[in-house]
Amino acid sequence: GGEQHDPAYLKVNPQGTVPALVLDNGTILSQSMAILEFLDETYPDICPLLPVDAPGKARVRSLSHIAVSDSHPLVVPRIRSYLSKDLGLGDEATAKWLNHWSAQSLKVFNERLEKEPQTGIYCHGDQPGMADIALASQVIGATGFFGCNLASYPKVQSIFEELC
Repeated sequence: GGEQHDPAYLKVNPQGTVPALVLDNGTILSQSMAILEFLDETYPDICPLLPVDAPGKARVRSLSHIAVSDSHPLVVPRIRSYLSKDLGLGDEATAKWLNHWSAQSLKVFNERLEKEPQTGIYCHGDQPGMADIALASQVIGATGFFGCNLASYPKVQSIFEELC
């Protein structure tokens, strides 16, 4: 399901994934991280998503990829459909898969946030940025769809609550 499978959207993004951003000149950007990088570079004075220093940028990108690259691809609708329809996994086994990978991501994210001194009110310092967007997306999916409880991830929970 979802509008991303409609023929009109598939003309914008043949991959049928969200998000996609159509620029004024007709250029189409897809993939969350690419769009966030574009926004950061295009509008750096409005709401910078990355720190200015190279080590800070690398850290924020690394944190972001925990959610965006390591976990999210394992729980998206096309994977859930494959698990249930193609592999014949029942609801319980599919839920176990989704919860496992969501929890693994939250655990690693939380451990890094707790031990790294650059963590502040948000993932990197006291202003929200790219890693916070990635974390929020992960938390919404993990808690809203896959039954993860944030109590086991106190730093993740405090940052998410601050974002809300």
